[in-house]
Amino acid sequence: MEFSDPKQAVRLYEEYSRVRGFEFVEYLPSHRKISDVDIAHMDSMRQVGISIPKIYESIAAQVGGYNRVSFTKRDMYNKVRWHRALQHGDVNVVLSALANAARVDDRMFWQYEVGIGNHMCDLFWSDERSQEDYKLFGDVLTFDATYGQSKYNLLVIVFFGVNHHNQTCVFGTTMVFYESQASYVWVLTKFLECMGGKSPTAIITDGDRSMCLAIQQVFPEAHHRLYAWHLIRNVTTNVCNPRFTFLFRHCMLANFEVGEFEMHWQIMVEEYGTSDHEWVKDLYTKKSSWAMAYIRGSFFAGIRTTSRCESLHAKLGHFF
Repeated sequence: MEFSDPKQAVRLYEEYSRVRGFEFVEYLPSHRKISDVDIAHMDSMRQVGISIPKIYESIAAQVGGYNRVSFTKRDMYNKVRWHRALQHGDVNVVLSALANAARVDDRMFWQYEVGIGNHMCDLFWSDERSQEDYKLFGDVLTFDATYGQSKYNLLVIVFFGVNHHNQTCVFGTTMVFYESQASYVWVLTKFLECMGGKSPTAIITDGDRSMCLAIQQVFPEAHHRLYAWHLIRNVTTNVCNPRFTFLFRHCMLANFEVGEFEMHWQIMVEEYGTSDHEWVKDLYTKKSSWAMAYIRGSFFAGIRTTSRCESLHAKLGHFF
């Protein structure tokens, strides 16, 4: 259908929207959002003494009506309240939120560490549900430190496992500023304290060196396994030979006996001249953390890839 007058098309669409109820779409939580531009505009007008209702009227007039504003006055009041809370410091707001959660949850566990300049550098927390899940399903613990840093430069790490329905269970969450052995030791120590001293029988990580050393110190009896996906990616990066990567994957995942693994490994490194490659030699020394021939018989709850980590990171992305 064509219209000679564009305004006629707009009027027809608005009438259709009123009939179908589309004018209320903006009031759904999924469609309500205050942009950074609107926040800056609101702040500048509040500084000269203009009230929230008047600011809302001004924004509605600019966009052509209240039904075209992507947020409500209540959203603006909430934003103002949030900014007032932050005037006392983001850290105080976080600690206050955790303290309030502890009033509702008697077993809420949270600890933080203050670093140089009296700034909070590490934070760990876990609620009652997470602790109960760990008691039942904490034999296998996995976490990944590859999630991007927040705007506060804190690395977010989620400790998790799986339950008897193969569903992901979150055991605890931490934020660390320095990816150092000392930071990871502090975090794992607090995790152990939170869980009543129960150590996992197996841990699966991405193989960060500082993290590996911390695991050896805090959980010396746990069998540490490396994610297969990270290993294959690192092989591809360090050796740069698709055929070598294919053979390595076969050595890692094939159901070999120890002698068979050693034979295939020797043939592979000699064929591609990587016997003296420093990275390959270091990888070989960690074979008990990734080769099926050496980890057979250990329980890892079927976890060997980062798919569950990626799912958790997607959830975290809604908040950061």
